[in-house]
Amino acid sequence: MGCSTSMINSALKPDKTSHKFLPSNEELDAFRQVGDQEADAIIEELMEVGKKEELYKVFKARTFKDIALLKITNEKLRSFLESNNQLPEWVNSSQMKIAGELFRKRANDFLFVLGTVSLPYCYAGAKGATALYHTEKIRKNTELRLLDTTYFVVEIMGENAFNDSGDGFLLVKQVRLRHALARYFLKKIPAIQELEETPVNQEDMAGTNLAFSYILLQAMGKIGVKLSLTEKEAYLHFWKVMGYLLGIKLSLLPSSLKGAFWLEKQIAMRQFYPSLEGKSLTKQLISHYKNTIPNTGTKILMQPLIAYLNGKEVSDVIGISDSNRNSTLQKIMVLLPLFRKYIFPPAQPYSTIKNQILNRMELINKI
Repeated sequence: MGCSTSMINSALKPDKTSHKFLPSNEELDAFRQVGDQEADAIIEELMEVGKKEELYKVFKARTFKDIALLKITNEKLRSFLESNNQLPEWVNSSQMKIAGELFRKRANDFLFVLGTVSLPYCYAGAKGATALYHTEKIRKNTELRLLDTTYFVVEIMGENAFNDSGDGFLLVKQVRLRHALARYFLKKIPAIQELEETPVNQEDMAGTNLAFSYILLQAMGKIGVKLSLTEKEAYLHFWKVMGYLLGIKLSLLPSSLKGAFWLEKQIAMRQFYPSLEGKSLTKQLISHYKNTIPNTGTKILMQPLIAYLNGKEVSDVIGISDSNRNSTLQKIMVLLPLFRKYIFPPAQPYSTIKNQILNRMELINKI
């Protein structure tokens, strides 16, 4: 299946584990009132005591060595950063290794699908898109937001990111704090208050985790990348671990591909419907790609490409499948594996991609 919101394929029966895994609608409703208690408490205190400068310095740190040099005075913040920097007991080290090696080997493909599928997919959730839309950074600097996301994914896939007290732990904690900071400010916005729920909540974060894992895996075949079942299961497990480290409840992190399939359908049927915010974010994303991609052919094909990879239902929701011209172009996308070399960016080693992202981020931050 792709990432459409159509009725569940009855031919795919859930196993006992995936069926038992599914939370009820009542439980998902409750999760929409839950953020990240630990990170939220830290942000509340920092804002109240006027220590936000310490927080912003933490966001700029790249390593735990950088953190040590900051000499953080807030006890809660310092303890949060220094403690529990280890993987959960249930982690499968073999699958983590397979996932990391797979990403580093095919980083170009994974990042291409991340940008053309995972991100637009997130804009289909109307309530989540409303929160994203009101996050100033997305609207005012799309490129930096995208670079932040890409940097995070590339770094956590590093070979030593989660060794003992590895810097991958710092990255996930920075994301937790950024989410908490977003919740702190979003709760003050009338449009968010009208939703009567916690922004950047557990269900929305679980949906994003699926977008970066299961949905991404489903789209890889459409660009001609064949992954083995072992590789898919390993990649899903990697993101289950990441979701856990990012503060998502375990009951929202599937252990199997079938479990992911069913949870994705459940969240999509609950949350996916058209919104002005979701369509606006999608338009901004495509506009950014068209303004920054040097390949003319890729610019022309970008919108129909995104529509094809996401499927009709998601494309309808985010407002990119209503053009006759785009519809015609979408029909030839089935041949994408045959002409991908003409529209995909040139393949580059993982280390080169990592350095390019860092250099670009530093340049933008100086402007």
